[in-house]
Amino acid sequence: MTEKKQRDQKEQKVPEAFRELANALIDFITLISSQNLEERDQYIKELALVMKRMAKTPPPSDELVGFREMARMKFKKGAITQWMNSKKFTIAGGSDSLKVDAYLHQVSDYLALHYSELKPFYETLKLAQNRRKDFRFKMQKSSLRYIGEWCKKLSQLELIDRYHFNRDEVVVEIAEIHKATQFIMGYWLEVLLRSKVAELLRKHLQHIQNFDFLSQTGVMRPDGKNTEIDLLLMVNQKFFWFECKSGNIASYYQKFASQREFLGLDPAQSFLVCQEADPNKSLHVMKVSGMNSLYATELVEQLEKYIFEPLLSHTIS
Repeated sequence: MTEKKQRDQKEQKVPEAFRELANALIDFITLISSQNLEERDQYIKELALVMKRMAKTPPPSDELVGFREMARMKFKKGAITQWMNSKKFTIAGGSDSLKVDAYLHQVSDYLALHYSELKPFYETLKLAQNRRKDFRFKMQKSSLRYIGEWCKKLSQLELIDRYHFNRDEVVVEIAEIHKATQFIMGYWLEVLLRSKVAELLRKHLQHIQNFDFLSQTGVMRPDGKNTEIDLLLMVNQKFFWFECKSGNIASYYQKFASQREFLGLDPAQSFLVCQEADPNKSLHVMKVSGMNSLYATELVEQLEKYIFEPLLSHTIS
């Protein structure tokens, strides 16, 4: 057995929770080296959350081990990097794991599933988080239980500090940690996208010949401009590009249009992920940027329709 094969086997035995802890420690050390003393307690809180999750991680079953082995065989790591290089992009960094911030899946899923009931509260929370101000929100009876459940999930993950109910109002104390601001301002869409792509890769794995992905990828474009790409996906040698935007996206239209041209992708391979359906906005995005719109509220169905069904229909008997 070669030294490289022995090393690869050892790496495969490392539980995901330990990888997450190691990555968190590296990030923590990097961050505190550049932060002042007053801000370091924020990163200590975030590290503590990772360690709590690690303690709850169960050992993998034999079935899961077998599934992971099949996934490793079909995972063509580096395929996207090669493709990007052929398009004259320079990759400065990125993650080849769809499990980045996987602890946020449930709270992201809940928001997407109940977005119509949570939208007014979410928009208020987003504004308050941006202003760093605690707030009161008057609830409608129909949305009370959804707001209560989502606040509970946010609080458990320290994405809000505290909340309590006062008759028909909920009083929320926002969290000051970076992760909270990042998640609430729109990062939840990236978390949701990665989780749903991973879900569908698992579902269709036996019919997939090969796949690769890169998320949060820092790149230098052929025109010398630096940017970050939210998700790149390759399935059966076909490439797809995703961007997630939760706010005003007008300033990104031209950037996305030029980026799609550099990547050489048609609209069927280029996607903008937003919170909910907006036909007028979707038409404008397609007209100006040449990108299809996906919605958090319908994400699995749309990914199946636009990506997995066309690619895999001829391989499934």
